[in-house]
Amino acid sequence: MARTLSRFAWDSERAERTPEETLQVAREALAVLVAHRTILGFLAHANRAAGEPLVREAIRRCYATQVDIVQAMVDGDAEAARGWFGASMIDNMAAMLDLDEVDEPWAHVLGGRFS
Repeated sequence: MARTLSRFAWDSERAERTPEETLQVAREALAVLVAHRTILGFLAHANRAAGEPLVREAIRRCYATQVDIVQAMVDGDAEAARGWFGASMIDNMAAMLDLDEVDEPWAHVLGGRFS
């Protein structure tokens, strides 16, 4: 995850994009990454196993690295970084539940489809 984020935080086009555009590009890249069921399953299992101290510490380190990268993308704006993580977590949940296959208003809201 951190490697994928890093590519968008410091790529050659970064200077030409606004922080919001950079976050959107990174969000799209992560969506492709978590579309792989193995990766998505691993993330879900890791979060469920966070009650184990060693797992919890490893997950905290991963998030700390990701937060540093995302905050760099938005020039240190903590609220923008928090919003990005929230949206990304909803994207992960939508992918886990295959919401793109559910034609219901609630699924459209969570899956980002508004038409």
